[in-house]
Amino acid sequence: MLNLVEAEVRQQIDQRLLARGWTLDPQSPSRDVFIERSVVRRLGNIQKRKLEGLAPDYVLFANKVPVAVIEAKKPRVSIKSAFEQGKDYADRIGCDFVFACNGPTFKSLHAPTGDPMFLNNVEVTEPLPPSILRKFCEKSTNSVFTVSHRVIESRAELIGVFES
Repeated sequence: MLNLVEAEVRQQIDQRLLARGWTLDPQSPSRDVFIERSVVRRLGNIQKRKLEGLAPDYVLFANKVPVAVIEAKKPRVSIKSAFEQGKDYADRIGCDFVFACNGPTFKSLHAPTGDPMFLNNVEVTEPLPPSILRKFCEKSTNSVFTVSHRVIESRAELIGVFES
């Protein structure tokens, strides 16, 4: 695993994104993952100028708006340096979320707070499905709950929950 090159790490990221419902196919009208130079073509003029010729490894879009940056590095490169680069890109194009991957490690960051992302009180260590990432965007926070906090106190109440 430690002998991977960055291109192989990107293949792993591609597989992870596809498994969670993201569309990478350049021919698809529903494409929501853009890579390097294709990102720049998708951005508005102000965002392009702010990038100053730079290109993030990946940008995830929701409704044609950039919502997250993914920075890929080879395994020997620290996640910290990937986050620094990813956060810089996110700030330039107006994203709140950054993911960094160096092969074995995949981490998340809520750029405005500098804190990791949490889903149901568990740190996000894999790409999120588009619908879940949208929840983070809607709430503009680093922590989202998709499970109810409701306490079931009886069998009848539990049956009612399953019926609904």
